[in-house]
Amino acid sequence: SPASGWGWGGGSLLSEESLVILGSGGIGKSALTIQFVQGIFKLWLKIFQI
Repeated sequence: SPASGWGWGGGSLLSEESLVILGSGGIGKSALTIQFVQGIFKLWLKIFQI
């Protein structure tokens, strides 16, 4: 919830998150989504997890 900050599952091993990516065509939305799903942003998540 917004009150808990960047909760990313609240320490649970299993969680469900939603992500919406908006933008014009041809700017890399699909590429960004594929990288996210493949775990490229694990370091990003670790850095910003509170």
